[in-house]
Order: sequence, then structure tokens, then C-alpha cells
Amino acid sequence: MKIVGVGGLDVAERNRKGIKTFALGSCVALILVHPPSRRVGMAHVALPNSRFMSEKSKPLPAYHADLAFPALLERMSAGLPGEPRREMFAVLIGGARMNDQNDLFQIGPRNTTALRTLLAAAGIPIRAEDLGGAQVSRTVAVENKAWRVVIHYGGSQRETVIPLGRL
Repeated sequence: MKIVGVGGLDVAERNRKGIKTFALGSCVALILVHPPSRRVGMAHVALPNSRFMSEKSKPLPAYHADLAFPALLERMSAGLPGEPRREMFAVLIGGARMNDQNDLFQIGPRNTTALRTLLAAAGIPIRAEDLGGAQVSRTVAVENKAWRVVIHYGGSQRETVIPLGRL
């Protein structure tokens, strides 16, 4: 399974095992799914926009939502015929409020809002989500062969399974 770190992104084809990312607190895993090709992609988004930290985006193309979404969409669409975005849907995981005294920065909710806005503008529906909460850490695996998303919650045995074929 390919590991995607903070600011990273990857795409898994039908025959590849999948993609996984760890420690989503205020970060959001943007997962794009293209059912006809069984192609899935994931970006680990840390901040909502690149306006103030654009230098971070050079080595980490998915660090900021405003750059992560188009980069992942481009990778997902590469080599697919027609307008593949019309057949895609999204899954969003993460966006918790982490160590933010008095809810001052609201990075998690701002990441979520930025991604929702970008997806809506592109006409890509969000079919599943596991967002928000306080001090919640999530590990997310997209298992391409099993065609599902598995979410593990830090510090507990709890997990959520989202079958992609039912969305």
C-alpha cells in the first residue's frame, strides 16, 4: 500500500493495492473516485489556501487545498477518455479541531470549506464524509482491490468502513 504523507498525493489503478495516510487531525484526506476505471486518488491537505505559504507547495503539491484539488484531478484524469470528472465523486475525511484554544484558527473547518467549494465548482459530488470533531486523529486507507475506504480512529479500536460500490 502506498503511503501518502502530509502534502502528498497519489493515484491507485484497479490492480494496485491502495493508498493510506496517517494522523489526520485538522488535515483532510481528499479522495476522488472514478468508478468506471476503478481509479482512486488521495491528497493529504494541511491548509486551505496557498496565499501565504506558496513555497511549501513546491515540494508538497497537496499541502494546500487550492492547489491539491487541481493537481489530484489532473492525475486522476490522465489517460482517461472524455470528461472523466463527470463520473467522479469525492470522499472527505478529517478536518477536526486540534489544539486550537478558543477555536481561533479553525484550520479543520476551513480545510473542509475550501475543499467543498472547489468540488462544487467542478461539479464533483461528495458522496461520503467523516469530518470534524475535537482532538480526533484518523488514519485512512483506500483499499482499491476491496473497493472501500477504511477509517481508524487514534487511541481506539473503532473503525468505519465505507464501501465505494454503494455510493
